[in-house]
Amino acid sequence: MRELRVREAEAGMVLAKPVVDRMGRVLLQKGETLTQPILDRLEAWGVTQLFVDTGEDVREASGEHDPLSESDIMEAVDTRLAEQFQRHEGDARMRFIRESARKSLLKRQLKKRGG
Repeated sequence: MRELRVREAEAGMVLAKPVVDRMGRVLLQKGETLTQPILDRLEAWGVTQLFVDTGEDVREASGEHDPLSESDIMEAVDTRLAEQFQRHEGDARMRFIRESARKSLLKRQLKKRGG
């Protein structure tokens, strides 16, 4: 797995982790194959980085996607919040806000998934 800026990603790469927006909504699931229109749309939506499979981790995209596991959802939310709150690591109030946002986003995503 490799972390890339969206600008560095190329069509044909396969996502190793779900891509979530600033609100914690899952935009693309793990296993999606990137296309140029998808990459352009991600940039327009303000997504700055993503994780892609590399080497032996790459699997063929079959058009079917496994449902996101609870750990995948938690990891996606945590990654996105870490990116959004990185400038505020030392601020106790911002830590509280981040944790509140995390709980809310996880609850919403898990409910949407049916778990």
